[in-house]
Amino acid sequence: MRLGPGGQGGREIAGFRLLWHQVELNTGQADPAVAEALRYLVNGAEHDLPALAVMHYSVTTRSDGSHVVSEEGDALEAVDSADGVLDLIYRRVHQRAFELASLRGWVRLHAAVVDGAGGRTLIVAPSGTGKTTLSCRLLLDGAAVAADESVMIRDGIALPVARRFHLKSDLEAAVPDLRPYTTDLPSLSGGSVRAFDPSEANFPWSVAKAQVAHVVLLERGVERSSLAPGSAVAVMPEIVAESFPHQEPTGALLAEIAAVLSRARCWRLRMHSVNRAATLVASLPESRQTSRHDPKEHWIHE
Repeated sequence: MRLGPGGQGGREIAGFRLLWHQVELNTGQADPAVAEALRYLVNGAEHDLPALAVMHYSVTTRSDGSHVVSEEGDALEAVDSADGVLDLIYRRVHQRAFELASLRGWVRLHAAVVDGAGGRTLIVAPSGTGKTTLSCRLLLDGAAVAADESVMIRDGIALPVARRFHLKSDLEAAVPDLRPYTTDLPSLSGGSVRAFDPSEANFPWSVAKAQVAHVVLLERGVERSSLAPGSAVAVMPEIVAESFPHQEPTGALLAEIAAVLSRARCWRLRMHSVNRAATLVASLPESRQTSRHDPKEHWIHE
């Protein structure tokens, strides 16, 4: 990641990686508010895969206060606010990155990615269930958290999608010892969602491919936190519901999810206490690659 003056004429340049793309942002002809807004997008994750393409975006602020966003030198759209610039570029860079990933045979899931003693774990759940809250707790507890939102899968392998962790307003109440790391974070208008870069807080943040050892379906616990094994057959529909089809046919999407579930151990995690839930995830056993029969339900409680 680079932030600050660069290039000829003191242009403001931000550079970061998104999967197989290097993204370059030129805001030297834009209002300073644009560069500040785009901090929300820029991340410092290190990537253990080559950059196969480069995306170039530039922003120019006109005398009437509107901002012209250009992609590869061609004007895309004029927007009225710095947040509008962020929204447009955010959507474009992710669309292009996911298009390339889909063409290369990867399928996207809505999941956090954690690497711990038990191997690579995908934490799958709908938005608002607490993936980011649990991810931050695990990060502070010493786990390597590569993504809080999105992962690409192919042939049983998971590739995290680097994105700043999106912290909602109530997260610090659940994880209070995160507060020292959350000052001066970029945010959306109103500050309802802030963007946390683990690397800026000196936590290691790297993106690499690895085989999936565990798939954890996260849900809210009413009375207690608990973890139970589940069967691939039972969890398959719920994993499919948390996929993001792009260009791939339905059969290919189902095949890639099945490839993960055929190799990984499946679990259901009910989270009442985030601290206890993190302890349960951290206690997942080492990966095993033998075939398995569907396990009997056996909940592990607080």
